[in-house]
Amino acid sequence: MKNSNSYVLAGVFFIFLQIIVIIRNLYFDFAYFFWFCDFVPIILALAFFLKKDYVIKGIVNIGLFPQIVYIFGFIIKIFLGISFLSEVELLLTYNIFIIFSSVFVHLATIIAFGFTYKVRPTKETLVYSLLGLVLIYLVMIFFTAPVDDINYVFLLSNFFGVDVFSVFWIPITFLLVVLPTQGFQYLIYRYFGKHN
Repeated sequence: MKNSNSYVLAGVFFIFLQIIVIIRNLYFDFAYFFWFCDFVPIILALAFFLKKDYVIKGIVNIGLFPQIVYIFGFIIKIFLGISFLSEVELLLTYNIFIIFSSVFVHLATIIAFGFTYKVRPTKETLVYSLLGLVLIYLVMIFFTAPVDDINYVFLLSNFFGVDVFSVFWIPITFLLVVLPTQGFQYLIYRYFGKHN
């Protein structure tokens, strides 16, 4: 059930989060703004202001599990000293503001999910996830350099060639990230959404 006040509050929160991203990225190259985690707060803000659950849940499908993995990697590194993400290793070479703002930014879809976990994901949710993947792919292909490997569109380019892998990025991401997250969101909805 949508709560107008909580959705407006969420929208304001994501605007604040986008401002943090802008401030943080002044330290980095312009290309950092193309990372999913760095532009998703403004999209989430608009979706919450417009009360578009299917858009919010479609975005959550793209980012929830990757952001959970990032946060988990950060926690494991801090508390156990074990590292499995080079991005976390690199992050820890920066100052405290960069570290905490980066971690905070990687909570975006987790927080969005927290606002909408009682909302049923639909086929329309999957359409918006697919549309999001297509837009991310097109922007990466036309506006970023393969060497930067932003959003991992060119992840296997060193082994198979940019064109070969990048063509399959959308279906691979849809099958391995979006569909499992849609299933997870549906299970949470079935348990919590129907029991309130």
